[in-house]
Amino acid sequence: MNRGFAYGDGFFETVRIVDNMIPLLRYHLHRAKKTAKFLELRWPNSWDYSFFSELILKNRSEDENVARLDFYRHDGGLYTPESDKIDYSVSFRKVSDLSTTNFLLDGNWWGNLKSQKKIPTYVLQSWQKPCTPLSCIKSTSALFYVKAALIAKRNSDLQNIILLNEHGRICEGLSQNVFYLKDNQWYGIPLTEGPIDGVYSSYFKSFVDVIETPTTLKALESADFIVLTNAVKGLVSISLVR
Repeated sequence: MNRGFAYGDGFFETVRIVDNMIPLLRYHLHRAKKTAKFLELRWPNSWDYSFFSELILKNRSEDENVARLDFYRHDGGLYTPESDKIDYSVSFRKVSDLSTTNFLLDGNWWGNLKSQKKIPTYVLQSWQKPCTPLSCIKSTSALFYVKAALIAKRNSDLQNIILLNEHGRICEGLSQNVFYLKDNQWYGIPLTEGPIDGVYSSYFKSFVDVIETPTTLKALESADFIVLTNAVKGLVSISLVR
């Protein structure tokens, strides 16, 4: 029995491939190891950068540019597991129209971002995310996000949404982290507010000085610039829609 399927006892990484390279793999593995430790799973010493780089690049088809690594606990037990051993599976897909302009950041990233068309984004206020240590994990159980997407689909024809947390403050996008610019200072949402511990978020913060602070919807609405980030599309410029 796959415990990732039966109990949601697992997590995953969605990895972008660019020109037969995996630019953010070190960030993915850092997060994966941290998640495994939190879930009391024993990470094998052989599972290093070279292991997963070779695994992904040798097994994908030429046109497949996104890999998904699923990690799950070995079989045994019901809610109380009998093992701390971890296993993995890998799958691939092709995502069309992926640009590298706002993915791999360079000296022109801000100019490129400002010239990008802003995506209208709806704030979902009726379905709020709890703030717990599990909230930050990219778990194989995504029911919270599935339900959020269903509610949003009934209420808006916009594909992009922002979620609030249990305190009614900004949490994250459906599959992205939120950053905003105000008076020439970038701000982000701290993990204590419930967002996923994003890989691209960590990458972005290595380039830009970011102050993490709890953020109200009113504060976000007054921002000079808002972006959503994830490890497939990179930076996406958005505008809020009521």
